[in-house]
Amino acid sequence: MLRVAEGEKYSLWPFQTLVERHKVSGAVIAPNANKVLRDLAGHAKCVGLDSLAEVFRDAFDADLRNGYAHADYIVWNDGIRLRKRNGGNAKLVSWPEFNAHFHRGINFFHRLGQIVQEYMDSYNPAKQIRGQLAHEPESTWTIHADPERKSFSISA
Repeated sequence: MLRVAEGEKYSLWPFQTLVERHKVSGAVIAPNANKVLRDLAGHAKCVGLDSLAEVFRDAFDADLRNGYAHADYIVWNDGIRLRKRNGGNAKLVSWPEFNAHFHRGINFFHRLGQIVQEYMDSYNPAKQIRGQLAHEPESTWTIHADPERKSFSISA
């Protein structure tokens, strides 16, 4: 959607440039959440959506996500300790700090779901708009959201 906001063509695979290949096996390595959210924050800032960039930046703590994703943490009475990848003392995330990060992440995805639902509801019944995709001529498009399938359809 950020591409559309800056006048570019919609992309079904917006993070394709972040995909890497394993050096030995050639297997596809999908980008992790850290890369995706950094990309979203940077893109939002480039488009002039600074507040949205801050939301993406603050959606979760990268170190905490990494520790959880790789089961590389220690639960302690005063919080969670995250081991450093290259040695050194573990980082302490106190229980109050952990709860703040946890609730920020949950609220981010909860609000995102609400926004998606609001927009889906606004296109049922269908709406007709005038516009164009990429370099095609301007025409009338019909946008419809199907609440049962949880999908959008666009037709000209």
